Amino acid sequence: MRVRQVAVLALLIALAGCGGLADDGTTRAPFSVEQTAEPTATVTESATRAVFDPDPSRDEVGNVGVLLDTHERALDGTGYRVTAVYRETSWNGTVRRELVRDGSYPANRSRYRYYERAEGTTVGPTQETQLFADGHTVYSRRTIGDQTDVTVLRDSDGTPFSPTDLGIFRGQQTDVLAVAFEAVAIESVDRLGHAPRGVDDPLYRLRGDTVRDRAQLSIDADASIRDASLDLIVDEDGLIREFTFKYITTRDGQTVTVLHQLVYRDVGTTSIERPAWTQNATAGRHP
Repeated sequence: MRVRQVAVLALLIALAGCGGLADDGTTRAPFSVEQTAEPTATVTESATRAVFDPDPSRDEVGNVGVLLDTHERALDGTGYRVTAVYRETSWNGTVRRELVRDGSYPANRSRYRYYERAEGTTVGPTQETQLFADGHTVYSRRTIGDQTDVTVLRDSDGTPFSPTDLGIFRGQQTDVLAVAFEAVAIESVDRLGHAPRGVDDPLYRLRGDTVRDRAQLSIDADASIRDASLDLIVDEDGLIREFTFKYITTRDGQTVTVLHQLVYRDVGTTSIERPAWTQNATAGRHP
């Protein structure tokens, strides 16, 4: 087995554990649901075959494990675009750290486009990474401060990466979703009165603001957690179309607001084009 090193993904490794996505400005009408007693219980083989079936009349979302499973399965084998945002903001509005990731993944997973930006007072110079996979080769454009490198990603022996070999962010984000469901209880489920263009009815809105498990959100065991909220838009197939998870805690002795956002678009209709910057790709540096 060849040893693979991908320098362009060092940023992701350094910021591991941060999830996220950008708000597209679209407004939504609300809907309602209730939390089960064991939202993170292990999903049995029979449960994974269940269908997400919320009951707005009783404010019940059903088994959260089933919801997470249906979300993941709804993205398998289809194209989609996902934007994820993780942001830490100090009490005075200063952005300590923000990681924005945007990926477009057609059904053919050997083709994709990916963009990532990290900035903030704890990050240093703004860092941007773009990846493009054309089915055979992965091209990388990385900028740190005012320095930009455009390369073809390669193994240590100089062989270009196969796109399917690269552990790229796919944006399913089930780990972030699971933590949110463990930490905050869903208290209302409503059916939306309308769906945005390109999305079929019915859509449901799940909301909650009661902290169930503070330990899920604390990096520091002594950190307080307050003002937590969870807000999701889910379709009939169990795909979480939009997700906003927010809470206030303490980091490095400072009060900070932590925000996770996810937005899924163009589900089943995603296509990508080759970016112009790939024409400038060099042979690439070997690790």
